Amino acid sequence: MNSPTTTLAAGLAALGAGLIVAGIRFSRRRKSATRFPVDALASGAGSPTGKRDATDVQDDREQPDAIARQWKPLLEYFFWVTALALPFWLFGGDKLPLPINLPTGALVTFVPTIAAAITSYRYGGVKAVQALLRRAADYQKVRDRKWYLPALLLMPIIAVLSYALMRLTGRSLPAQVELSLLMGLTFLALFLISDIGEELGWTGFALEPLQQRWGALRASLLLGVIWVVWHIIPWIQTGNPASWIFWQGLFSVAQRVLIVWVYNGSGRSVFAATLVHVTANLGWALFPNASSHYDPLVTAAVTWLAVLAILFVWEPATPSRLRRGYVRSR
Repeated sequence: MNSPTTTLAAGLAALGAGLIVAGIRFSRRRKSATRFPVDALASGAGSPTGKRDATDVQDDREQPDAIARQWKPLLEYFFWVTALALPFWLFGGDKLPLPINLPTGALVTFVPTIAAAITSYRYGGVKAVQALLRRAADYQKVRDRKWYLPALLLMPIIAVLSYALMRLTGRSLPAQVELSLLMGLTFLALFLISDIGEELGWTGFALEPLQQRWGALRASLLLGVIWVVWHIIPWIQTGNPASWIFWQGLFSVAQRVLIVWVYNGSGRSVFAATLVHVTANLGWALFPNASSHYDPLVTAAVTWLAVLAILFVWEPATPSRLRRGYVRSR
């Protein structure tokens, strides 16, 4: 088995080589590329025209060209997010020096942003990349501050309910729960940085074309499945059994639905979406003890109950504009 240092060096070297090749290739083709307007990228609008709001989804037949123009950059993004992840999947089997069970392959978390930046540069140049990166701190989009409540509290509540359900059903739990404020703050900083690396790509770049085509619910389910497939190898690298991976996959799809719900409800804020991701990872890392007793079957069940409650209780009571942002109107 390679050492973590050797694994990391090999992964970063392969990643750097890929970026150099991509830069040369894109610089040669840049003049002939179709470009996104920078304003559309900065605002989170998925349409290349920048005139179509994601919450006002129209029938595909009304604007086939606008939708078709989005698929080429989206497919390029999925190509790069897979190609650049390969070194981490191939050489990332060693454990990171952390109390939680994460492989060095978990550093793949920054690949979605790199893939989105490459594709943004391809279609919009440096300004498009700058607009994409600014979305990491687009908290000004959250005009209704109440959306910070689900962004910050929803996943911790799910973690607490999962723990309570495990205790009520007599599941294996430690006699004493070990929680440290310093550990919690360390994990918070770690996940804030790493999850921005994911959400700028998955939510800030890939989501909008999907939900303009299929609506937010179906788009979040599809993106959730892709997200799960992308995570399977790191889950295998940490020695998890097939049953754990299956239930963790179901949980992750539900988590992606909740991320998209908060993203749309908050005004399409990637920052708010990132908070959901961060608090989910924080709940997992602090689950007693250092996630050693975490059971994805229980957490998946609680999370899907939360999704169903939102769909059938919360969403019908919200203004139609918000509901169209989550469930396609046509």
